[in-house]
Amino acid sequence: MKITRVEAVPFNIPQKEPFRIAMGVIESTMGVLARVYTDEGITGIGEGAPLAIVTGETQEGVLTVINRFIAPVLVGEDPFNIERIEGSINETISGNPSAKAAVSMAIYDVVGKAVGKPIYKLLGGYVHDVPTDITIGIKKPEEMASRAEEILRNGFKIIKVKIGINPREDVRRVEAIREAVKDDAIIRVDANQGYSPITAIKVIK
Repeated sequence: MKITRVEAVPFNIPQKEPFRIAMGVIESTMGVLARVYTDEGITGIGEGAPLAIVTGETQEGVLTVINRFIAPVLVGEDPFNIERIEGSINETISGNPSAKAAVSMAIYDVVGKAVGKPIYKLLGGYVHDVPTDITIGIKKPEEMASRAEEILRNGFKIIKVKIGINPREDVRRVEAIREAVKDDAIIRVDANQGYSPITAIKVIK
């Protein structure tokens, strides 16, 4: 089997409402879909999620990296030679984790489809369940508490809470959520690099 073509396709999914984190406000998800085609008719699909305020990447940049730098490296390669391919990509261009992740996922997708197995079985197999959480963006404490109750009603037991703007207000946000969900949910917090180490330690305590 050989890779014959690599395609990068942009997509934009508007948020139902602005999603606020410590680093800024996200109003839409601007991602890139990577497709890896083979001479045996198997197509692998992967997704890159560039976010300039986090990874330093943009949608346009990911498209350029895949089309200009990564695609030429992949064409003609056997998709089963994953380590060799990823080594060649890293020798060609540094950084750019979203672009590389999209292509890597697509290659693994090809391999999984070729052998008729889900990827987790090719990467060590089942170990334990990984429960899904839902994230709440930064809002007023009472609004976040209301959203947490809704998430719990929908069957999710882990709630990820964005904080990182105002330490005192952030503590009130988490307190409001805990009061709303009682002991029925695990709460995770993510300050998105919004605190200094000293502030983070104080808020955690």
